[in-house]
Amino acid sequence: MELLTLRPTLRDFSSECERVLRENDYKGGWDGAPEGFLIEGIRDNVWNLEDNKITIENFLKSCLDIANYAMMIWDNNRENRIIEAEK
Repeated sequence: MELLTLRPTLRDFSSECERVLRENDYKGGWDGAPEGFLIEGIRDNVWNLEDNKITIENFLKSCLDIANYAMMIWDNNRENRIIEAEK
């Protein structure tokens, strides 16, 4: 895989995503987490974004949570895609 130089905004965003993940390390990770649970996490956070009374801090936190849930789904499914592509 080619190593890419990240755009400054993507670098900053991914660093914040990592910070949130580390804050939640005590939960034990996402390997094997039910996909429905992860999708529901995305839905809940999208719902938060639509709340007109949300603070900017919580708005930005929901953006990070959406990205992290999406990454977890991607991570839990990427081996299956690789296996399928190799057939």
